[in-house]
Amino acid sequence: MTELKHSGKGISSTVIGNISILLFLLILSLSLMLYDAGRFTELTLWNIITGLVIFDFLLVMAGFIIGIKGICEPHRKKLFAILGTVLNSALLLVFLSVIIIGVIRYFSR
Repeated sequence: MTELKHSGKGISSTVIGNISILLFLLILSLSLMLYDAGRFTELTLWNIITGLVIFDFLLVMAGFIIGIKGICEPHRKKLFAILGTVLNSALLLVFLSVIIIGVIRYFSR
């Protein structure tokens, strides 16, 4: 019996999830620094952060889909595919939570 190989899609999903976490932390720290400095009202900085958030969200969605495809691959180890899918779905929940909190704070003024 041959040894099963790890799913390439699963490894990709895990790497995408890790990159997305780092990018999300970068966006969060950049936003907090700009907010504390009082420069968060500048439109250019707001556009840059919005673009980074959209890019990170799309990256998380791609990682989630690739992870699901990695789980469905036959005759492959599923470890990295499951890790990537869980990681990307957790990040997806974080993104949705931030959006919901932002909408609630916006409309509660």
